[in-house]
Amino acid sequence: MLSTEADETLRKLSAQLSACADSQDLTSCLNCVMEQMNLRQFYESLNQLSVTEEQYGTLHALLFSLVKPEWIFPELYDCLTALNAGNTVADDVSIEKEASVLESVIDKLCQAALVREFIEKEGYFSREDFVGVVDRSANCLAASIALLEKLYALSQDCEKFSKVLHRSNGILCHLLESLSLKALFVCLEHMSDHPWTSTETVCKAKKLLILICTVNHCSSFENYMSNQNNAVFPLIFSGLKPRLQSSTWKQNPSVPYVFSFCVHHLRMPFLSDHLGTLLSAPLLFVDDHEVHYKCLGLDIIQHILNNTSKSELRWYGRADVLYDLLSKELYSREPEILTKAIPCLFAVLEIVERSPLLPNTVRKHGKCDEMFRAYVRNMSLETMIPLRRIYSHHLPAFIAKLGITVVRHMEELLTVIALYLEVFDGPTELCRLQTLEAVHQLLVQAWPRIPVHSHTIIQSVIRLIYDVSSQELVTPSEVNEKLLDKAVKCLQMLRQICPDKVDAVLTKLKSLNLNATVDSCIDNVLQFSAPIDQ
Repeated sequence: MLSTEADETLRKLSAQLSACADSQDLTSCLNCVMEQMNLRQFYESLNQLSVTEEQYGTLHALLFSLVKPEWIFPELYDCLTALNAGNTVADDVSIEKEASVLESVIDKLCQAALVREFIEKEGYFSREDFVGVVDRSANCLAASIALLEKLYALSQDCEKFSKVLHRSNGILCHLLESLSLKALFVCLEHMSDHPWTSTETVCKAKKLLILICTVNHCSSFENYMSNQNNAVFPLIFSGLKPRLQSSTWKQNPSVPYVFSFCVHHLRMPFLSDHLGTLLSAPLLFVDDHEVHYKCLGLDIIQHILNNTSKSELRWYGRADVLYDLLSKELYSREPEILTKAIPCLFAVLEIVERSPLLPNTVRKHGKCDEMFRAYVRNMSLETMIPLRRIYSHHLPAFIAKLGITVVRHMEELLTVIALYLEVFDGPTELCRLQTLEAVHQLLVQAWPRIPVHSHTIIQSVIRLIYDVSSQELVTPSEVNEKLLDKAVKCLQMLRQICPDKVDAVLTKLKSLNLNATVDSCIDNVLQFSAPIDQ
């Protein structure tokens, strides 16, 4: 039974919570509570009071910042005090009940702080949909940090006398693991900016994540998830899985981001252990119509491709599914999607079929040719400068991927190259610079067939040089110098491949006296005699 004084203190505490009293008054009241009753008595009484989730969170954020180890585990603290003083203790102590109380408290705080499921709404969430979440989460994160810090300090003290306090030490270690896992879900929801987060919660979440790793003796979150002794990723995924189904994931706005954060912290070889269960979710994200979900899914897929072997993806039969899905994204009109989809598609092409660069097989037409044909067609039809820049940026890598088999697409490719070299695309001239890189790569990969097309290449490059030297636009001089330098290097390499044809054409062009810059570039090409640098 509690004393009359303790009852009065609890009523005062309840009144202050209801009236949203300032922290100074609450602090004074909580100090009185801790003097008048122990932890179990306090929670038995608190459970009888009518306290809202917000009040419960406010109370514990303050309580755990004030609480001392001797109030949480008085018997264990007395034992440690005696042992630190060099005395002996009669026996180990039992702290199961106190540990159980703390587990239920943190569980209640975390359940209140988690982003709720929206039964009647999917997507397009705003801050108005998450009223109260930020405050509840901030209190939960603050309470978890304060409690874990104090329990960890106590566990380190207890570890020194683990032979004597074997049972207590084991319970304390288990308690730290359990509390860490409960708080982790709230923590992961607040690792970056979202409608349900604030600068304060993001800062606290990052601090809590470091603390969780520390109390579990892990050097990083990656190590914490894939620790061979006690890996937590299966536990995390089992908690997320019901909310990652095709019918539920869009009703749980935080879950895709928590999943993404966790997957990005799994690396080879540990990611391979979960490959069979990981791919379904990002496929759902990419197949969605919202740009940010598509980008999220593409980032996850890229990470998975970077951290698994090609054979593993073939074993699970997902390579063809990925190819079919990603090939559709090649037609996207969103620059952000296209930027992420093309590298993913390149990686998948290496899995679904043998590379055209391998010479010990007959180089048949395959998916690489099919995709390159679509890629070049998209380039030729594209009018948006941001998308043209993305296509031209990845073109050199695609040519290198095809190797000599790029000759199958030579006519279409040279037409696109000419189109992209003709058009001014802004002061940075990214399209033209990247297209010249593509010309260089084409000369390297397809040099045996280049003489047939040398006239077309010279025509496109010389026209670029003439345009750059004669136009009065806003292009900085250093950008023009880069363009001219790359153009000259392309012509120099072309001359090394077919000197007679190039010399004949360039000599004829020089006789036309187009302008001083063109003549200077032609002279640089004709005087160049270094070997080809492949």
